[in-house]
Amino acid sequence: MVVITFPQYPQIPVVITLFEDVKNAGFLREQLVSGNTDYNYAFINPRTILSEEHLRTALYRVLTDRAAGALRTKSLQSEVLFCLSANNNIMDALKRFGITDDLTCLYAIKIVEEGDPEDFVKFLQSSVDGTELEITKDNCSKFTDINVVKKNYKATDMTAIASAISLRGH
Repeated sequence: MVVITFPQYPQIPVVITLFEDVKNAGFLREQLVSGNTDYNYAFINPRTILSEEHLRTALYRVLTDRAAGALRTKSLQSEVLFCLSANNNIMDALKRFGITDDLTCLYAIKIVEEGDPEDFVKFLQSSVDGTELEITKDNCSKFTDINVVKKNYKATDMTAIASAISLRGH
């Protein structure tokens, strides 16, 4: 688990957690779909993520769009998945980057507008039936499926992915 802030948005901490051996992804997805606000997290399939920097790029985009009043989804958490996507289709972003019932590893991200980030971490630790991993380069990359990443971004050059996220819609 890591709590980050961006220099331009120091008042908005972001919690990033990574879990493996997850046994209740279906339950978590069900809570999201049903609109249970306790589970208002961005649950992301780690196969689609290259690195912590990949996540940070999308998170920065979310906070920048929020500041500009340019959010396109119902919540900051769904906006994270939308900003990971290379196109402007939220349903496609949820399908490509979101969790599925059979997923055994996941990122859980919370953009904390109110409250103590530690409270959200504790909730995740008690709600996700899995093993929490430290956010390291090795842990982030061990789940990455480079073929899925290339397919999602229609890219052959991995450095182009951050550019695609940053520039989409501009």
